[in-house]
Amino acid sequence: DNVFTYTHPAPVFTRCDVNVDGKVDTVDGIQIVSFLGGQLVNIPANLDALDADDDRAIDQDDALYILDFFTGVGSAPPPPFSTPGLDPTPDNITSCP
Repeated sequence: DNVFTYTHPAPVFTRCDVNVDGKVDTVDGIQIVSFLGGQLVNIPANLDALDADDDRAIDQDDALYILDFFTGVGSAPPPPFSTPGLDPTPDNITSCP
């Protein structure tokens, strides 16, 4: 019996770039709200992009985190933010199939 187990690695991503357009702006925060309401049509391949504050959950705080950062009130998001990469924080947020 040959049994092979393959674990597909999560795709690289840029935290907070929800719409995967290469930049973080207010639209990304609005898209998190749309996701939470079940209205986001183009879901990124790695849901960790939506976990703006890297607290291992996707919630309204993530939308507020992006808006605070964008307006200069909050700090920069945790890595991977400035360049795409893997999430250094282990969590249960999974990538889309």
